[in-house]
Amino acid sequence: MYSIGLNDPQYLPAGKPLDWVVPQELRSTWKLLIGDSRTVLPGLLDQIGSTDIFIHDSLHTYEHMLLEFRQAYPHLPAGGLLFSDDAKWNSAFPEFAFEVRALRARILRRRFPSEKCRVSFLLAVSAIFSEIKSFSVL
Repeated sequence: MYSIGLNDPQYLPAGKPLDWVVPQELRSTWKLLIGDSRTVLPGLLDQIGSTDIFIHDSLHTYEHMLLEFRQAYPHLPAGGLLFSDDAKWNSAFPEFAFEVRALRARILRRRFPSEKCRVSFLLAVSAIFSEIKSFSVL
C-alpha cells in the first residue's frame, strides 16, 4: 500500500501527522512518499508496474483529478478498481469514464455523519485490500 502526501499542516486535521489515518497493523505493508502527486505518482507507478486499486483523495480540481486518473488507469489490470473521493465536485470522473469506455463506472453518494466515520470507512477499505499486492491511496 502506497500513499503520496504533502507534509503541510494546512492539509491535515489540527495536530495530526501525515500518517495519522494508517493503523499500526497496516504500517509494515505501507509506504508514504512525501511530495506532489503530479511529480511523484508517475515514478511510483513505473516502479510498481501495476496496482489493483487506485484511490484518488488528493487535490479535487478537475485538472488534477483527470491527471491522476489518466496516470493510474494504464496501471490497473483487468478488474482493477479506480476510486475517487468527491467525484461529484466536477466532471473529471464521468468524462474520464467516458474517455476510457468504462461502461460500469458509477458515482455513489454516501454522506458521512462525521469525519471520524469517514476515516473509519477508509480504514475499512484499507484493511479489506491490505492483502492485494499493491494499492495506492492519494
